[in-house]
Amino acid sequence: MHSKRKDPSEIEAFMKAWKNQGPVVIVPTNYYTTPTSHFRDMGVSMVIWANHNLRASVMAMQSVSAKIYKEQSLEGIQNQVTSVKEIFRLQNDQELVEAEKKYLPSN
Repeated sequence: MHSKRKDPSEIEAFMKAWKNQGPVVIVPTNYYTTPTSHFRDMGVSMVIWANHNLRASVMAMQSVSAKIYKEQSLEGIQNQVTSVKEIFRLQNDQELVEAEKKYLPSN
């Protein structure tokens, strides 16, 4: 269910009409002030916090980039960024390591 309204009224109306006929997934980008418990009470099956993480990451990247540009150095931002090891972990790099052992020739 998607609504462009700034309040959950369309979701509420839909949920009443839907009468729990099946799962309902919502993306509350515009009606972000509504507590999750209200969605749960209406019978919403899942809430996807779709773009707030993306939007937060854009702000973080802009801030870090501005600082790097201003200082012409990475030193001042090092404690604001995740480790390369964490990036690899998120990508399940161990699977790649195992594939390399299996498929690449050893020297």
